[in-house]
Amino acid sequence: MSTRNIISKKKDYTSIQETKQEIFRIKGIPVILYAPRDYWLLTEEEKDRICNGCGAQGKFDFIPDSIWFMSIEEVCSIHDFCYYSSRPCIKDKEEADRIFLSNMLRLIEAKTKWKWLRFLRRRRAYKYYLAVKYFGAPAFWVGKNKDENLGVVK
Repeated sequence: MSTRNIISKKKDYTSIQETKQEIFRIKGIPVILYAPRDYWLLTEEEKDRICNGCGAQGKFDFIPDSIWFMSIEEVCSIHDFCYYSSRPCIKDKEEADRIFLSNMLRLIEAKTKWKWLRFLRRRRAYKYYLAVKYFGAPAFWVGKNKDENLGVVK
């Protein structure tokens, strides 16, 4: 926690619990990322259990945790936590996906000085966003369907 400076400014999101922004100093460059308040309070053990970086846990381990040599592992971990901690509601999934895109774009703006590289990274970030938007539902719904709510269709 010594490398992080917490800002008390809050953002009101409709379904994901209280969200706050935190400044990370990545190679001396301040980057503001948004996440549910509880994410910043996770211990390293809890974070390792819940968050796995980019790609669904246990599957798709081949998905890189970087975009054009820039690490987005923290952004992916925030997205994993949003999926894990949200209610079983499609609006929560959509909100987590928008936070994911927003955090990637914030990181790109803060860490990229060349326009051509910024363009390539933004383009790749949008592809990551589209992947979770259209193919992230199975990862989102893991553990959210209670047995008593499930039925068999004949």
